[in-house]
Amino acid sequence: MKKVGALELTRVKVRDLRQHPNNPNQGDIGIIVESLESHGYMKPVLVQKSTMRIIAGNHTVQATEIEGFEEIDVILRDCTDEEALRIMLMDNESSRKSNNDRIVLTDILESLVRTEYGLRGTGFTGEDLDDLIHEFKPELQTNPIDEWENMPEFEQEDINSAYRCTVHFLSEKDRDDFFKLLGRDFKASIWWPEGGDGMTGGRDSTVQWVADED
Repeated sequence: MKKVGALELTRVKVRDLRQHPNNPNQGDIGIIVESLESHGYMKPVLVQKSTMRIIAGNHTVQATEIEGFEEIDVILRDCTDEEALRIMLMDNESSRKSNNDRIVLTDILESLVRTEYGLRGTGFTGEDLDDLIHEFKPELQTNPIDEWENMPEFEQEDINSAYRCTVHFLSEKDRDDFFKLLGRDFKASIWWPEGGDGMTGGRDSTVQWVADED
């Protein structure tokens, strides 16, 4: 396999490029579209000169088509079909085997999420950042139950229900299974979530059941 010296960019029409039929890589076109919308076209596609097949950048070209690009810069590589396959596989696998330092990544995303544009144009979402924080910075996580500690007691003289909820069942079995899950005996009307005498707060729920007509 020959080595190539200086690379030259050539502007070609997107419609003249051909997707490589043997590319096994399944990329995330959506994230490339996000990149194009945020930063524009950043790097050229590698193309086999004799066939105009895309060696590296198949999904980038698909994203440019979605975004309405008519022309893009490419590098035309004079190589055999076998060499094109080897380069394509190497490009796919070298990208796949790279890894982020997840602690450093967490710090970077935390700094960006506070800016005007947030995580836009990074390829990461708020959920991704939450997962990283949960993994590497558990001390920043809060337990919702702990937030109720030392809260002042509250008594309400009006014990009428806040709202009524009617539950319908198709069969007695469904009804009985429902009350079994609640750990209660069947009653036409119950208080929920607390108490069964209507004196300890909770919600007044009317429970009904109807037989399956079939």
